[in-house]
Amino acid sequence: GNRRVLLLEAGRDFRSAETPPEMASINPLRIIVPPRLQALYQWPGLMARRAAGQQPRLYWRGRCMGGSSSVYAMIAIRGVAAAFDHWEALGCEGWSFNDVLPFFRKAEADEHFSGSPWHGNDGPLPVWRTPRSQWGAIDRAAADAALALGYPWHDDLNAPMGDGVAHYPITCSAGRRRVSTNDGYLERARGRNNLAIIGEALIDRVVLEGRRAIGVEVLRGAERVTYRGQQIVISAGAVHSPTILMRSGIGDPASLAEHGIAVRHALPAAGRHFMDHPVVRAEVRLKPEHRPTDIDFRHTNVCVTWSSGLGGAGHRDWSFLA
Repeated sequence: GNRRVLLLEAGRDFRSAETPPEMASINPLRIIVPPRLQALYQWPGLMARRAAGQQPRLYWRGRCMGGSSSVYAMIAIRGVAAAFDHWEALGCEGWSFNDVLPFFRKAEADEHFSGSPWHGNDGPLPVWRTPRSQWGAIDRAAADAALALGYPWHDDLNAPMGDGVAHYPITCSAGRRRVSTNDGYLERARGRNNLAIIGEALIDRVVLEGRRAIGVEVLRGAERVTYRGQQIVISAGAVHSPTILMRSGIGDPASLAEHGIAVRHALPAAGRHFMDHPVVRAEVRLKPEHRPTDIDFRHTNVCVTWSSGLGGAGHRDWSFLA
């Protein structure tokens, strides 16, 4: 309470109650796909491709309160337990599964496993699993096929051993409304006198004094504004956080030189080793009697996890999602 906090958001600022219905829906395609909403709540100029032969397409990232948690699919899947233990073995002290589990529990209010040692019951993000009675035809067929092939049913995908057929856990309230980080965390803090929030404020770079961060330069429309502070926290996501650092002169010297940026701190890892999850998208045309009639119908409610044994994935807990 003795700190004054300024929160800068590149996109629009809005209260939880003002969330557009397309964003509040548990059907994420309502907010992700329409070009009008892409222009309002995403980054229209951010294009990417997953393979060299593809044409660049819009890379889905949130540009609004809640960031990508306001536009993505709400799926609340944790990293595999063995991966955290592997990180610790590589020298990342404090990152074992047992070390991070209390923070996972603190973040969630799991409506189905609140008594489990793996889950919390009073965190800011509700976790919900759509009951089978509300699944669509594709969900039911996928689950039935996987079970018939011998994959076991697994109630809790986020338990340490999560292989098998399982519900997707999602961050929504009672299965009907998205809960973003804006809803779960920020809304409850907005009444604090020591918190100020400015929307449509794009951070260009961190202002450095020697090697110390003392502020940020921000673009607000045509105006460039500098805000100073004792502590600077960059929380702009996997794409924009490293680019802010690099524009500030913090990054790989060779990469910075290509763009005429003076090196303030050599950090070769900035912007490197970014990896999104692999995906193969299949569209299935359904007979009319199997098509959803509710615009808020959720398209993904079940998944199958398994270890392929390929590409270094020999450990049973290193799973892939389908």
